[in-house]
Amino acid sequence: MPIFKYYRPNAYFEKAVRYNEIYFAANHELNDPNDLKASYYFEDDPELWKYLLSSKPISPAWNILLHLSCNDEELILRLNEIFKDVKIDSLTGSVREAVKIKEVELLDLFERSIIEHSAPPDSGVAESASKKDRARLCILILTELIARAINHQFYSVSFSKNALDSMMWAHYADGFKGCVVIYGGLDGPEIKLRHHLMSDTYEVYPLREVKYIDSDKLIPILECATKGKAKVEEAFLQKNSFWKYEGELRMFTTQEGETHYMAASDIKLKSPRQRIMHHGTNFITGIIFGPRIEESYQRYIEATIAGNREYADEKLGFFSFNTVLEPHGKVKVSAATKIIDRNLGRRVYQGEEMQKLLADLRIT
Repeated sequence: MPIFKYYRPNAYFEKAVRYNEIYFAANHELNDPNDLKASYYFEDDPELWKYLLSSKPISPAWNILLHLSCNDEELILRLNEIFKDVKIDSLTGSVREAVKIKEVELLDLFERSIIEHSAPPDSGVAESASKKDRARLCILILTELIARAINHQFYSVSFSKNALDSMMWAHYADGFKGCVVIYGGLDGPEIKLRHHLMSDTYEVYPLREVKYIDSDKLIPILECATKGKAKVEEAFLQKNSFWKYEGELRMFTTQEGETHYMAASDIKLKSPRQRIMHHGTNFITGIIFGPRIEESYQRYIEATIAGNREYADEKLGFFSFNTVLEPHGKVKVSAATKIIDRNLGRRVYQGEEMQKLLADLRIT
C-alpha cells in the first residue's frame, strides 16, 4: 500500500526529494517528547535471574559462573528481591547507577555466595584473589549482563496511513503550505534503504504500525537480556491515544553500545553512524501539494523529482495533486495529474478516473 509523509517546505524537504533521503530522528527531535522514551523494569521472576547468570559470557574473564552458582537458590531469590521493581529510564538512566545503588547489598550477597574454584588460565582471575575482590568482580559482570537488555539507542522515521488529515496538514505541513510525499507503488511499498547515496547494497526495514494505548511504556529487563529485544520495539511502537489521528507507521534503526563499556563507565560512546539513509528513486510515487503552496515552489519540486528519475534511468511518471481547504476544515484533492516527461508534461485525471486513482492510492 502507499504510505504518506508530511513535510514543511524547507531545505530538509528539498534534500529529501532531491537525494532520496529518509532521516531517522532521535527522541529530542520528535514532536512528542515521550515518543522514544520508556522505563525498563526488573521483573519478579527468579527463573529469569537463573537464565541471566547462565548467559554466554563475552569472554572467559567475564564469566560470572566462575564465582557464583546459578543453582544457588538463596542467591537467586535474594537477587530477585534486591532488584524487584527497580526501573531505569531509557533516555537518562544508567545501568551502572542502578547497580551502584544496590552495591552494599550485592557485595554482601556475593561475598557470602562465592564458590571455590580453580580458574582457567585465560579467566583473568588470580588464585590468590579474596572473596571480596571476586564479589566486586561479580558486580561488574552482573552490570554487563543487565546492560545486554538496554545497550541500544532507537531512532525512528514516521509515515502516516492518512493523506488528507487536516490536523496533520496544519501541524506537520506548516499550516497547509507544505506537501505530503506518497511513497510506494499501487501494490505496496518495499522499504529498502541504503546507507550511502552511491551504494548498490540495500537493507530491508520493516514498517510497523503504532498502537495507541494510554498506559506506561514498560520494558522487562531480564526478559530482554535473556530472550531477545522484541518487547523493546513493542514499547517504542506505543503512543498515547491523543495522537491516534496520525495513523502512524514507523521504521526504526538502532545504535548498539558495547556492554562491557557500559558496565565499566557511564560515558556514552558517540557513534559516527549516519542516520540519513536513501531509498530508490521510484519509491516516490507522487506529491500532494498543500492548499497554500506557492505555484513556483510546486513546479520546482516537480522538476526536482523529474530530474532525479531522468538521471537515475528510472521510469519517469509520478503523480502530482493539488488540494483545497473547504470551509468546514476538510482537505480535498482539487486536481490530479501525472508528470510524464522532464519538461513537466502532464496527463490530467478528472471525474471518475480521478476518483479511481485516489482510491487506488488510498488518498481519502
